[in-house]
Amino acid sequence: MHNRRSLLKAMLALGAAPLFGADRANAAATIPTAAFDYDLVPAFGNPHGDVTIVEFFDYQCGYCREMYKMLHRVVAEDGNIRLVMKDWTVFGPDSVYAATAVAAAAKLGRYRAAHDALMRSSGRLSQRKTDALLSRRAGIDEATLAETINAYRTEIGSALQRNDNQARGLRLKGTPTFLMGDQIYSGALYKREVLRAIEKVRTAGV
Repeated sequence: MHNRRSLLKAMLALGAAPLFGADRANAAATIPTAAFDYDLVPAFGNPHGDVTIVEFFDYQCGYCREMYKMLHRVVAEDGNIRLVMKDWTVFGPDSVYAATAVAAAAKLGRYRAAHDALMRSSGRLSQRKTDALLSRRAGIDEATLAETINAYRTEIGSALQRNDNQARGLRLKGTPTFLMGDQIYSGALYKREVLRAIEKVRTAGV
């Protein structure tokens, strides 16, 4: 597993060909408009970009973490992409807590720092580890975080449930999964796949 992930990381950086074989894009006849929006946390990139990328992810998903730097570099270099991150907490209660904590951080104006702190982490998360990472790397003390989570628990829980409903409605298979235009891309993508998908959306005008 370590060797496979190391290889994945190197190939992602180089924009190499897919490790998993065949094209993993599937046309979806109807992706609801709501799937491209998420009001709980701000989007990355250009809020008025001509391409929207939606990523269903989990903070404990190793491939989501491996793609993190590459994907954000693509967004920054392009300058006209809106990146919407949708928490889909498929790895259980610790993932639910991580997503809840980062959403609370967004209420404190610290979303980007909190998101970055967890996406750059390694290994499994726990409530204690998440709190420590957000304190150390995002400057959010644990007492303030706990108060904010309690204040917004219902709102955050409802948003996470909507994400889960959307993912199940689209029959997504796991994280990461990407929506671009009318296509659903399952699994980790390489740089050339991301660039090809972006170009496809622009060419099609969807």
